[in-house]
Amino acid sequence: MRAVRYPKKAQVLLTNEAFALLQQVAKRQKKKLGSVLREAFERLYVQKHRAEQVRSACAKLLQLEAPTTNWAQFESDYTTHKASRRG
Repeated sequence: MRAVRYPKKAQVLLTNEAFALLQQVAKRQKKKLGSVLREAFERLYVQKHRAEQVRSACAKLLQLEAPTTNWAQFESDYTTHKASRRG
């Protein structure tokens, strides 16, 4: 497994109650405080952001005026076109 590098650093201020809870979660999961925070942020925001990017890209692709909706026909046309370019 490849180690991930984190080149940016953020400082977070928490209430005493939130910090105590963070410590409990980190201890229970046997992880560092920063790892618990980073994983929570990844799940809550980063994964949702990436999913929205994929949805947006799919919507844009679906708006394209494709020459056909028949995959078999498209594949046949593409293969023929590709072969004709090889000369």
